[in-house]
Amino acid sequence: MSLFQIAFVSVSVGLFSMADIEDILTTSRRNNCALEITSALLYKKGEILQILEGERETVLERFRVIEKDPRHRGVIQVYEREIAERDFPGLSMGFDDLTSGEELFYRSVDDVAGQELPWRGFAKPSVAMRLITSFRSRLR
Repeated sequence: MSLFQIAFVSVSVGLFSMADIEDILTTSRRNNCALEITSALLYKKGEILQILEGERETVLERFRVIEKDPRHRGVIQVYEREIAERDFPGLSMGFDDLTSGEELFYRSVDDVAGQELPWRGFAKPSVAMRLITSFRSRLR
């Protein structure tokens, strides 16, 4: 299977509450697991960066669904590309709330509750990791 990655930014319609974020993460993790998609979601005060990866058609189909979600607007695709390996293996939906200032991706619900994966632990500075670094620094 060839792997594909897409990244996009958007703005939430109103600020998300923790309940909103938990709902998004629970639903996304369930859907992504079923579709064999791995991803990362960064959020700060209404600004969103999301990266999806998996089989090309599956990722593009999921992106089309996400684009239409009424909880956000102004979806701008940053890039799409073929990848040799996943940047977020094991993360059905990694999440980083930049509002808190903590630099952590939270693992999927299938992992031990509360177990954290430091985002800096990724070995190579891939396009996705450089984008995350840029998004983080722009919002600080």
